Amino acid sequence: AYNPLRRNGPMAACLAYVFSFGAAARYAGGSIGLSVAGLASAGLVPFLQWRMRVAMRRCVALMEVALRREKPDVVVGSSWGGAVALKCIEQGYWAGPAVLLAPAISARGVWNLAWPSFEPELPAAAAARVLVVQGDRDDTVP
Repeated sequence: AYNPLRRNGPMAACLAYVFSFGAAARYAGGSIGLSVAGLASAGLVPFLQWRMRVAMRRCVALMEVALRREKPDVVVGSSWGGAVALKCIEQGYWAGPAVLLAPAISARGVWNLAWPSFEPELPAAAAARVLVVQGDRDDTVP
């Protein structure tokens, strides 16, 4: 499956770039360092958001093909996979039962800058066949 955060992938490089500017600002200790880091990071945020949306579309496309080919009895997704499964249900590629473990439809912390948050709109018939398991102490995916 497609992974936008694969080792040495474009997202990993961009996140390292953002974090390095944050560290530079912290060590610079002045407003000039913070403003340079802010400008550099702010320019990357739209790129990161776009990249994550592209990654989501690619994952949904891969999942659509796999669902048609494999015809599974149930779909189980965790985190990013849960969000992909929700998108597939939204778009009508899957209406069967699904178990979603902390589906990543939003994020907190630094991930909130780039994460493609969304509010799923599922058909009632499909929603009745979805079980979502979410911990109440999850600090990343609320």
